[in-house]
Formats: sequence, C-alpha cells, structure tokens
Amino acid sequence: MSPSDSPGQGTGDSTFAPVNGEILQVLIRALRQLGEAGRVDDASRLAGRAWKALRHSDPAAAERINGTMHFLARLPDPVNSPHHHGDTADPTHEEGVHHDR
Repeated sequence: MSPSDSPGQGTGDSTFAPVNGEILQVLIRALRQLGEAGRVDDASRLAGRAWKALRHSDPAAAERINGTMHFLARLPDPVNSPHHHGDTADPTHEEGVHHDR
C-alpha cells in the first residue's frame, strides 16, 4: 500500500483504521494521571478532542475515552480543594503572620 492508498489520504475516503489498543491505553493512562495531578481541565479538554477524533472512525475507542472523561469529571476540583494555594488565595494573608487590628 502506498502512502496515497492509506485510508483517508488522497482518496476522498474519510475513514481510518481503528486505533492501536496500546496507544489508546497509553493515552488513557496519561489523561488520568494528568487529571490526578490536579490538571483536570487540561485532561478533560484533551480527552474531548480525542473523543471527537474517534467517535466516527473508532466508536469503541471513543467509548473508552468517554469513560475516561467520566473518571475525570469525578475527580475533586483542585481550585476548590482545601489545600489549593493558587490565585484564589487572599493576597493580603501571609502564612504564619497574624495581624491584630
């Protein structure tokens, strides 16, 4: 098969071969670890892009990505967690400093 004969390339055919199972497993693991590391929004956006790319060409793979999106949706929101020290913290509060007013 020449490169121009590949599914979806040069023939007007928009179908693609199913995703390699090991590649899909690596993607899912990376998405889950990204979410567990507190980057749920990033992981969810990437999972959504993967689902969109797979939904017609490989529905079974898209369904596995869908399951990953559900996993990500159940993770705690790092912004609202009690240990978050991001931009939402009071900028006038200094750790260990007490102001008597």
